[in-house]
Amino acid sequence: EFVDETIPTIAPEDLGLVITVRPDKKAVKFELTKTEGITAVEYQIAYTKEVEGEEVPEALIGEATPKGGKVSIDYRDLGTCSANVCRYDVVVSDIKVILKVTKDEKTYSSEDSASL
Repeated sequence: EFVDETIPTIAPEDLGLVITVRPDKKAVKFELTKTEGITAVEYQIAYTKEVEGEEVPEALIGEATPKGGKVSIDYRDLGTCSANVCRYDVVVSDIKVILKVTKDEKTYSSEDSASL
């Protein structure tokens, strides 16, 4: 489990969480606009993909470092890319963004989702 159940939650609105799906629906990014007191953000972008008729959970994991009063990541591809060739996943669920936020020396979890 990415986030320990004992961690208090913080509403995505309180972080100013904005999830953006790329127009081609093959990548997603997010930004936090209310970053006061935030020193670290770990994220998981979770979704379900279809592989040969089976539904398989998938997750992209990373960290977003606060810079200049905002926290954001660049687009993360929903699939695998190598040598400029991307094989995109067949996504069959909403995209869930799960955050573990260190704010004022406490850790919180927050999550929101976006439809493709």
